[in-house]
Amino acid sequence: MPMPHAEMKRLIQKRLRGTDGALRLKIARECMAMLPGYKQGPYADLRKWLLAEMETTRKRREARHSDGAFVPRDGDARVVLLGPPNAGKSSLLKSLCGSSVKVGDYAFTTVRPIAATLVLNEARIQLVEIPGLVEGAREDRGSGRMYLGAAQEADGYILVLPLEGPEPGELLSSDARSQGGNPQGGPSQGVHLKDGHSQGGNLKGGPSQDVHLRGGHPQGLPSRFERFLAEAEAVLSVRGYIVAATKADLPGAGAVLETFCARFPGRTVVPISTTTGQGLQGLRDAIWEMTGLMRVYSKQSSEDRPFIVPRGLTVQGLAEHIHVELAQELEKAAVWGPSAKFPGQMVGRDHMLKDGDTVRLFRRRG
Repeated sequence: MPMPHAEMKRLIQKRLRGTDGALRLKIARECMAMLPGYKQGPYADLRKWLLAEMETTRKRREARHSDGAFVPRDGDARVVLLGPPNAGKSSLLKSLCGSSVKVGDYAFTTVRPIAATLVLNEARIQLVEIPGLVEGAREDRGSGRMYLGAAQEADGYILVLPLEGPEPGELLSSDARSQGGNPQGGPSQGVHLKDGHSQGGNLKGGPSQDVHLRGGHPQGLPSRFERFLAEAEAVLSVRGYIVAATKADLPGAGAVLETFCARFPGRTVVPISTTTGQGLQGLRDAIWEMTGLMRVYSKQSSEDRPFIVPRGLTVQGLAEHIHVELAQELEKAAVWGPSAKFPGQMVGRDHMLKDGDTVRLFRRRG
């Protein structure tokens, strides 16, 4: 008798995880050969799902050859790194993921989108670095339309801006200058500042502290950064984003950081140095919060990896995530962890789960 279909699907997903192209197709064919040849029922649905995975893989291979900006979606969430040229995006990607990307101290080192995987709280977060956007990107200068198009399929963004002042002869943004450092007008608002060294923040991922900026300084962003933000506005306006303030080890970075905080009220700003490691853990924590994901473990599975699901999911939602048939037959659940009043609490289908819960699902009898 074959193993339960839900367990079989989990095993297949485990084998497919992190693969692509010819290797993914090879593994999918091997898994297909192991499945019973049922024409109806859960195993028939499993065969259909696996066939769809194979077709998606074939289409990705074809698209990759025809479009240099295409990056296959992978992992539990996708976060895109956006920034002007020479902002430190490649160094940040390498520091977070350990990826072997090319890093150079000059603009346009990255000439096509690059993807790497960040393993975060047992979730696999796909980070995609988009080449630096230049003024006129929306009119396709520097292949800007292609890169902006590639950036649109994201669950969130990391806005990468270096803590650098204006270059010789460069103006500060006129809006910020005229309003005393707050581009929205009125008194400066608190921002979430995750930092292990300056401004009293917390490198280890504890609660962010609000930093209130007052008075007639800072004086606004350098105009080259404002031009970049104008080009990226179309994608940033539809998804959440956090600000990675890179090159925090440069002289005078602290003063520029205040400018960033005033320019992005209400946003999480994380000062980063890939040279010293400052802020990297704070950035990982901010990425996790932005994805809106949580971990739920199964009491019935032999696999250690949890289900990675949207935060705030109910027991019913978890069952639907696993399989439609399980969701239809679900009666109740036992829960261990943060959402339970005591270990093994029996709960109904509407019970709200929390990150780190362990769950055992029960089907209706008869």
